[in-house]
Amino acid sequence: MKKIIVLVFIILFFLCGCSFDETISRSGTESIVSAIGIDQKDNEISVTLETIITNNENNESKTRLLIGLGDTIQTAFADTLKYATEPLTLSHLGVAVMGKSIDSENFKSICDWFYNKQDTTLSTFFISAYNAEELLSQKAISSIAVGYDLVGLLEQQEKESGTDFQNRFYKIQSLILENTDSFRLPHFICKDDKFYLGGVTVYKNFQPIFFDPLTEQSNS
Repeated sequence: MKKIIVLVFIILFFLCGCSFDETISRSGTESIVSAIGIDQKDNEISVTLETIITNNENNESKTRLLIGLGDTIQTAFADTLKYATEPLTLSHLGVAVMGKSIDSENFKSICDWFYNKQDTTLSTFFISAYNAEELLSQKAISSIAVGYDLVGLLEQQEKESGTDFQNRFYKIQSLILENTDSFRLPHFICKDDKFYLGGVTVYKNFQPIFFDPLTEQSNS
């Protein structure tokens, strides 16, 4: 008798036309990627995704880091997905953090991947850090996510100093298409469980060649 009841339930489930993904999505939970960090560990690429998990039913949000490894940016990003319990969206990506360890060849591949990935936004800020995973592992300051705090710090610095870092991805991509071999990225530093804008990293041929620090007053 129990087997018959179970069989009827299964049949009714499939006849209702609801897929498993649709059933899960009705829980009101979604996951937004606020930041992506990329480091190079020996011959592997490490991708760190800062995700914001929002439950629309109770209006609660929390962050979670997903970390993946791979031979390329494609395989490393795919490796992060095995830890994701909800579909990820990159359409609200705030920053892409480039670790100092990334070599020029991988930097080029990352830019190509980012440009060709359909759900990314070309207005994403690109920044540099000694270690991207370490930066995204810090505690958020004023918003729910470190990625959005980094955006706020950049915008505030540009407003106060009048400096345009020219570090949105579409501006970097424009330089690449013009065969300009140099650009600069704002550099963030982690210290004493805090993070701040410490200066600018100058890149030539996709390789960091010079660090220009901000004044001590800017760091305080």
